Amino acid sequence: MEIAGIVQALIQGLAFGGIFALISSGMTLTHNVTGQINVAHGTFMILAIYIMFAMFGAWGLDPYISVFITMPIMFLLGLAVFYLTFKKVIYYEHVMVFQFFIAWILIAEYGLLVIFSGTFRSVTSFITLSKIEFGTLVLRTAQLVAFLVALVVIAIFYWLLMKTEFGRTVRATAQIPEVARLMGVNIGRLQVIIFGISFVLVALAAGLLLPYFTFNPYSGLMITLFALIIMVMGGFGSWEGTLLSSLIIGVVYGMSYYFIPTAMAALVPYLLFAVILVFRPLGIFGEK
Repeated sequence: MEIAGIVQALIQGLAFGGIFALISSGMTLTHNVTGQINVAHGTFMILAIYIMFAMFGAWGLDPYISVFITMPIMFLLGLAVFYLTFKKVIYYEHVMVFQFFIAWILIAEYGLLVIFSGTFRSVTSFITLSKIEFGTLVLRTAQLVAFLVALVVIAIFYWLLMKTEFGRTVRATAQIPEVARLMGVNIGRLQVIIFGISFVLVALAAGLLLPYFTFNPYSGLMITLFALIIMVMGGFGSWEGTLLSSLIIGVVYGMSYYFIPTAMAALVPYLLFAVILVFRPLGIFGEK
């Protein structure tokens, strides 16, 4: 068993985990300030991917360039989704909001099917085929970039949440919204800002993943499932737990494909999730 192969699988897993940390962080923050789960999160990420795919087809823009155009577009889309639809159901029962986001999934999927068909697509970047060699160790540049960028963004976001007034407002709203409102926090404005930021995070994740990812309109389901597993495993609502679970799931996902080079490897993260919940029903950072 080659050490180089294990290290490559580890880097691949960390890149996957870093990307899912961005995706799951947005879901966790949205849940913390609204009390609801955006189960269409993965589908909105696929929408961001198709926006970059369209720009690649029309103007030949590299994903690492088009992502800077896509992020503000997705932020505005997040604001529109919130103000025009989500705001009206935000305090409904969870089942009703779940159905609301399922409707968004269907709208987005069928809209993409009509425009782009169900064919699997891919977008090349100037580093898609690029590799970095360290002796016998060969790393895909796109995966290394994905991990490093995700790590930097997560670190900056963690600092914002823990060390700034905005972060204290978010944490206070997540813990005791009634008291936060009495202290002068504009809960509605904070909710829409966080919802928009979650769309920016999925756009960034889409740009990092796109150079080595094949997709079709239905690809959002797998992304959402992994994000939900990460949220629950980390401890529902725990941002730190979300980050740790993302890296754990990512590493397990990458290593499982190295040791079990079959379709069965995809089951390993789900089995780990089940085992953790047996011993920690509330998740790694869950509290009663």
